Amino acid sequence: MDNSSGLASSPTNATVPPLSLPAGSTSAELPPEDLLALQFIGLLSDVGDALHELMFRHVTREKAISNKAVGLMVTLMLDGPSRPSILSERLGISPSDVSKTINTLSREGLIQRQRHPNDGRGYLIHLTRRGTDLITDVMATTTSSLENTQDLVERLDSFVARLRTTSHRE
Repeated sequence: MDNSSGLASSPTNATVPPLSLPAGSTSAELPPEDLLALQFIGLLSDVGDALHELMFRHVTREKAISNKAVGLMVTLMLDGPSRPSILSERLGISPSDVSKTINTLSREGLIQRQRHPNDGRGYLIHLTRRGTDLITDVMATTTSSLENTQDLVERLDSFVARLRTTSHRE
């Protein structure tokens, strides 16, 4: 079945194009700190890809649910109920794909639509108990695979805070 619908016939891995030097540049022309920054960004991308594969492989293997569907459910788990337009923006998925994914997950009983309390024409997407259980299982599996990473998480969190502080000063 088409992966944009929410169901997948087999897991797919999202690929991110490799980082490259600015057009017309060679590594010899860049200062060492720029090369280090490019290397660091590449490593962060690799970490993201590995975590993504770990989470999605578990769910897609057991439930034949697409990466988009899992991403949507994880977002709902972390952020709470949301409008489809916000999900589309947050996940970088077209509104049409979000709609297809919502329809599929709704049929599977993993999410539900409820009228928006402040907008009679709009609606919010909520995880059902079944959807929450599935995503909780995904997160538990991912967490157990990441034992002994607390120090790394704390160091990365500190690094991101320093980056944000530096970017606000400029």
